[in-house]
Amino acid sequence: MRSRAERVQLVERLRVLCFKQGHSVKNASQIIGVDERTGYRYAREIEGGERKPNRYAELRPLILAHLSRYPTSWFSRSELIRVLPTPGLGSESLTATLRRMKDDGEVRSRRTLREDQHVAPQWVTRWSLAREDQ
Repeated sequence: MRSRAERVQLVERLRVLCFKQGHSVKNASQIIGVDERTGYRYAREIEGGERKPNRYAELRPLILAHLSRYPTSWFSRSELIRVLPTPGLGSESLTATLRRMKDDGEVRSRRTLREDQHVAPQWVTRWSLAREDQ
């Protein structure tokens, strides 16, 4: 693993090669001795892009709409992924959004033991609309 100082130097070298000398990210990555994927990560960092975009604003209304239709039901993360009309929705984005909504008092969660005849029992977090009377 590289030290922070080494990484900063590599990012600066990539910036010079790509944005001042006109090299492609792939070519510049080879020149500085990093993997092409690492070069693209460095380029994204230089341009100020987020590695994982925050999807809270997009997901919150969809989650609230679905949970509002079934106010007394509890849904697992995988069940919500299946029903929300969002292509490319990953469990990390959904979980982060649900946790933030829980912190804001919009949803509630509980851990339950899922018992399926085909799979060993396992703990699952289920989510529901927060009730007014709580």
